[in-house]
Amino acid sequence: LIPGPNEEVGAVRWIFDQIANHGATPDPLARELNARGTLADDGRPWKAGRLQHLLRNEKYIGNLIFNRCSTKLKSRKRLNHPSEWVRRDGAFSGIVPADLFWKAQAAMSRWATRVSDEGLLAPLRTLLKRRKKLTAELINRTPGMPGSVSYENRFGGLIQAYRRVGYRPTHDYRYLGEYAK
Repeated sequence: LIPGPNEEVGAVRWIFDQIANHGATPDPLARELNARGTLADDGRPWKAGRLQHLLRNEKYIGNLIFNRCSTKLKSRKRLNHPSEWVRRDGAFSGIVPADLFWKAQAAMSRWATRVSDEGLLAPLRTLLKRRKKLTAELINRTPGMPGSVSYENRFGGLIQAYRRVGYRPTHDYRYLGEYAK
């Protein structure tokens, strides 16, 4: 991997600085990036989940990590235990100083401890009441909502989160096996 254009490198460094040194959080930061006209690497607007993914990616400090997840034919992707990951620290020059990266990680770890299960489920209940259905897309495009990945990570899947708020999807998810239980 090599650094991208200077403006993209500058934007990535700015994001890490805002999180690590200025107490920024993903939702307002995504709004600010979008207001500035700064698009994500795929040319789409920023969202909180996309920022969190960027902030957790060690490639920005020069590390490559493979085998974080695996998929077998006709089965859902599963996250592998960190002991199964293949790491190459210092594989290339990073664009974010390591101390800034790790300071941002510490800031993000404090976010996760602030929100209880009920704190995550309350906005999901409100969205269900307002829209009468739930989907990952609807969750992700609703301002102020935690991203669908937050629900997947906390409750072991969206379907489990849906059940916690009393929603039964009309779509048949039995093909997901254990994930649909």
